[in-house]
Amino acid sequence: MRFYTVHSGGPVNLMGEEELGRYMTNRPAGEVITDRAAQTIASLWHSAGSPLSTRLSTMGKVDRFLTVEDFCPEHEMHVREEQGDSAMEELRALQAYIKYHVAVAPSGYLPCSCDDCPALTIGKVGEICAECEEAGCDNQGSECSRENAYGDGVDMIDACD
Repeated sequence: MRFYTVHSGGPVNLMGEEELGRYMTNRPAGEVITDRAAQTIASLWHSAGSPLSTRLSTMGKVDRFLTVEDFCPEHEMHVREEQGDSAMEELRALQAYIKYHVAVAPSGYLPCSCDDCPALTIGKVGEICAECEEAGCDNQGSECSRENAYGDGVDMIDACD
C-alpha cells in the first residue's frame, strides 16, 4: 500500500480520557479539533486492519485517502448515534478534522503517482495523470501501463547507425 501524506501533525503526547472530555466539551462549535485531540481520538478508534488509521493514531499523519470509515463504518456510526452513544461526537469531530486537512492539502503541478511515469499532473498528491488513468494504471505501485511509458520503441543503437 502506498501512502500520500497531506498533513503531519505529530506524533504528540496523547490526552487522557478526562482531558479529552474537557476539551471536547469546551471547544467552540464547528472548530476543527487540534492535532493532539485528533491523534488521541484516532488512538481510541484505530483499527489494526487499517494502515491509514494506524498512521494517524501513531504518527499524526493524515493520508489523502483516509476517511472516518477507516475507524468506524458509516452504518455503525449511524446506529450508535441513534442509540445516543456519546463517543460519536468525538468520531464526528475526527471526521471533520480529516476532511479539512484533505481539502486544504497542497495542490499544483506534481509528479504522476503511477510508478515510472514521467508525466506531471495538476492536482493533489496521489493523483495520476490522464494518460495513466486511461491506461488503467493505479497509484499503489503497479507498473505503468500507458503507451510509450518506457520509451517510444526505437532502439537507440539502430538510431545511431
